[in-house]
Amino acid sequence: MEEISDDAKTAIAKAVDEDHSVFCLEQLGVPTRLLNLLHQNGIRTVAELVSKTSEQVQEVPNLGRVQFKMIMRALSKYHTIEDL
Repeated sequence: MEEISDDAKTAIAKAVDEDHSVFCLEQLGVPTRLLNLLHQNGIRTVAELVSKTSEQVQEVPNLGRVQFKMIMRALSKYHTIEDL
């Protein structure tokens, strides 16, 4: 099972603290259907997403393995958020 890396969580937390505007889910670049699914389950920001465990995200109704991997790939770009 893939996990959100500590590096990504740290980078996201730092950017949130510095008021970067890259933290609405729409900016992750995932399909609208996936965004709607997350929104319907109370996940509206990247910070809310990474505050959940991988198990909690995978328990979102109608979220499949492919969609979970899309989320993980999209979050992986935040390893270099210091460059924003």
